[in-house]
Amino acid sequence: MRATQWTTREFRQMLEQNGYCLIREKGSHFLYKNAAGNTIVVNKGINRMVARRLVKKYDLRVMDESMVPKQQTGDGKAGKP
Repeated sequence: MRATQWTTREFRQMLEQNGYCLIREKGSHFLYKNAAGNTIVVNKGINRMVARRLVKKYDLRVMDESMVPKQQTGDGKAGKP
């Protein structure tokens, strides 16, 4: 089974859907904060392992079906998971 991988844009959308607001951005980093006071810093080129760790640590949920990453099929074309 392949690890889930999001683009930076998809991960940022996921944060916003989970109640996080963009506080500021500087260079290649984006700072998000939610009402509970949790702060998440996202790098422009987010590593998939870092993304998975943040999803688990902050209990982030994918709410939009279009954000579910497509898995590659054996022929190199994106297909349904």
